[in-house]
Amino acid sequence: MFKVKSPFYENSSYICNDVGKYLHSDGSITRVAEYFETPADAKRVLDKFYSKPKHEWEHGDVFESGSINNPGIMMYVAPEKIHNIEPKVIYLNAASHAYYPIESYLYNAKFLFNIREKL
Repeated sequence: MFKVKSPFYENSSYICNDVGKYLHSDGSITRVAEYFETPADAKRVLDKFYSKPKHEWEHGDVFESGSINNPGIMMYVAPEKIHNIEPKVIYLNAASHAYYPIESYLYNAKFLFNIREKL
């Protein structure tokens, strides 16, 4: 998930995730940070491209990917917090795994059901 962060030695801010990718003001995702003058400026960019999801995602949620380039039926997998493992998404209808940040699949995704309901 993308977060607004600030270097400890500057007042500027940037938007990054845990795998070394940075969100820019034009919505692109690169390996080079774009710095914003204030955390509020960075938060506005983050909200513009990755606003708070309509659905609060839980372990086992099955959904249609919101990604135009990577469509498919996926499941949100979030191990217990005690293991310090970040949530992931996996394809259920393809022999592939998610390569991009999970935000790109969850943005505009269509929630279908939680797997617990079907078991």
